[in-house]
Amino acid sequence: MTKLSPAPAAGPGTLLVEKDAQTVNETDGTAVVNVLRLCGSAGAVTVDFSTTAGTAVPGDNYQDVSGTVTFDDGDATPKSIPIPLLDNHQIQCDPQTFDLNLSNPGGGASLGLPTTTVSIEDGDQGQHLFQKTFQVRDANRATGPAWNATVDQPWLFLSADSGFGPSTVTVTVEIAGLSPGTYTGTITITSDGAVGSPQTIQVTVDIQPGAGGGGGV
Repeated sequence: MTKLSPAPAAGPGTLLVEKDAQTVNETDGTAVVNVLRLCGSAGAVTVDFSTTAGTAVPGDNYQDVSGTVTFDDGDATPKSIPIPLLDNHQIQCDPQTFDLNLSNPGGGASLGLPTTTVSIEDGDQGQHLFQKTFQVRDANRATGPAWNATVDQPWLFLSADSGFGPSTVTVTVEIAGLSPGTYTGTITITSDGAVGSPQTIQVTVDIQPGAGGGGGV
């Protein structure tokens, strides 16, 4: 009896990303891009990778990464590139995007699909968020003044912390992680030279049992 085995794939192969696009949630913590080696596995091969910003901002929505992926001789197992995601607690209606690019294939390998676009969906549009709006404007004039705003609690977020009136600002309260009880925070708005500056807005949050899972505030 003669036992026949399939011949190993000849040549160093082609290196490429697994998908041309993928979607993640900012609360996932990590986006993973897989690099494939197809149509050959002879010899050790390498390919460089790096991220490029789209609408997503490095250091705010994700962390830039770069480096080199290596496949050993005979190795065609997909390699994973982890990319840290950052939850900036800002409400964003549209997904934020960045690219991961492959370049400079080595060891005789060719380059196939070189780029995947990662779309980061907003994780802050869920049941743990409550919002109100207020307006900053001059009491007598149609425009002005220039203003800045600060908050004194980690669960308070503003859609803008500076501007030139009239400005509409959205206040977001994130109750995830807060125990039932009453919480008080202050928004302070300052304007150089304006009469009555600074102005303060007090925010009181009463979290009822079950609010952390979508209950009332």
